[in-house]
Amino acid sequence: MRLVSLGGRLAFLGLVGSLLGALTLGCATTRTSSSAIANEESIDRGSASNAGAWLFWPTTVRVHPLSRANPNAVPPSLDVRLEFSDADGSRTRAVGTVVIAIQCSSAVPQETRFTVPLRTRAENAALFDDVTDTYRITLTPEWTKPPASGSAVRIDVFYFGLDGAAPTATGSVTW
Repeated sequence: MRLVSLGGRLAFLGLVGSLLGALTLGCATTRTSSSAIANEESIDRGSASNAGAWLFWPTTVRVHPLSRANPNAVPPSLDVRLEFSDADGSRTRAVGTVVIAIQCSSAVPQETRFTVPLRTRAENAALFDDVTDTYRITLTPEWTKPPASGSAVRIDVFYFGLDGAAPTATGSVTW
């Protein structure tokens, strides 16, 4: 009974996080296509011929509500939590490359990207949190002017799996 209650709470938090993300202001509204990101970052997009090699390839990714901004950290940073799910909706690990684009209209530069490899056991182990089943990725954008306090920071995620899948997600945190 307790697990159902916890799952319900997590689902509710996810819904609230998504709604808050949709209502935030101050972010750039442009979004680059997954294909363009792969080309610009020189990412190997994998092959669909690998899809049958593992039943639990990620088919979706989301920016988890535990993501947060750390404006008072030295240096200021973002803790981005990513949750991957397979075709059955169960959380799973990812094997491939993630590109995270951070956008905020009050920061200079307004957009910056980070490429995060998840191709090896070591890379996965360094970032995966077994308690939340999410990847915790700490980003330290090199802003010459950080976001204004209270600004929304948009997080666009592009995943390029070794199976050729390329799910994307968008979220935001308040600076």
